[in-house]
Amino acid sequence: MHWPVSVAAAVDYNLPQIWRTGHDDDRKLMRALATPGLLDTLEAKLGLYAQGIDESVEGDENRVRFAAELIAQKKPAFTTVYLASVDHQEHAFGPGSPEALAAIARNDAMIGRLVAVARAAEPDLTVVVVSDHGFQPVATDINLIAPFVAAGLISFDANGKISDWLAEPWFMGGSAGVVLKRPDDPVLVARVGDLLDRLKADPEMGISAVLGRDAITKMGGSQMCSFLIAFRPGFEPAHDPRAAKRAPSTYKGMHGYLPSEPAMRSSLFVEGPGLARHGNLGEIDIRSIAPSVARILGVKLAGAEKAPAF
Repeated sequence: MHWPVSVAAAVDYNLPQIWRTGHDDDRKLMRALATPGLLDTLEAKLGLYAQGIDESVEGDENRVRFAAELIAQKKPAFTTVYLASVDHQEHAFGPGSPEALAAIARNDAMIGRLVAVARAAEPDLTVVVVSDHGFQPVATDINLIAPFVAAGLISFDANGKISDWLAEPWFMGGSAGVVLKRPDDPVLVARVGDLLDRLKADPEMGISAVLGRDAITKMGGSQMCSFLIAFRPGFEPAHDPRAAKRAPSTYKGMHGYLPSEPAMRSSLFVEGPGLARHGNLGEIDIRSIAPSVARILGVKLAGAEKAPAF
């Protein structure tokens, strides 16, 4: 149910997370990509299913009604349900804001409803509530594109579209990966490295660290990135190359900072009869969650990078 990257997933009952424009044509897209007949069957009883682009609390409550009905009807052995509204409210209003706390309270009620329905279908239920990241308050947007343009690394045409590039920052919230057109060109690597050193030395840019490829590899990051620009809490890259060097941020909350930032730690709550550990699990690697679920289900997860943690 609305699980990220679930389009074409090899599962029995699938209402994938998908949208394009937010208009009614997206309903046709959902109907084409969902398990044949599933959406029609559920909508006949529950009304219209929420659009994928809808990240409101009401959108989550709609999807939970559909998930509860699916669980009650089909009694699946394994179900995933993604709730987006806490993330949406924390971006818009900031973590700890009244709006975010209200969304958390309503999400708590939704999870309670799902657990009750699932436990009625399967008394030996295991429940895993997991988030994928934490949140930082953010106040300042930084124009990270303009320095690349000024250095001749990005070129724009008369229509404001990129016409050529040698190095480009790819934004990831509180950080940005730097992708090179010729990543094995030592002259280009040195040129970009010099630019990043100058940017980091400028306190107005809000940059806490610049990591090279070896450090990125050690962290398990993408090898597409030759460098990683990490911002200090409160700063994020802006998307408009014509913007001021610094401006009040569009968002009030952001993630994507270095995982060493304590505020980036995500949440994990697990309850069930087949757990190998009890009490406080402490800090665990997020990659150990899927192998843990596989162990409880009695299946093997090929290619798992970490051992089970619970």
